[in-house]
Amino acid sequence: MPPIPARFRPVADVVYVTRRPERTIRNWARDGRIERMNHPRTGALLVDLVAADALSKRTGRRNRSKVAA
Repeated sequence: MPPIPARFRPVADVVYVTRRPERTIRNWARDGRIERMNHPRTGALLVDLVAADALSKRTGRRNRSKVAA
């Protein structure tokens, strides 16, 4: 079994670091905006934390406070 690169982390870790919703991270991975791979033993989705953090800093956020009001 090949080693997993250190930059590939579970989605929960990426959500914690980027402070983005889990759905956003999964959409970015599905759309190919960040690299993804499945864990060889468990099949869990792993995504590139470094790429996700960089994309998060470049991408705007919705202002949901206006929608909720």
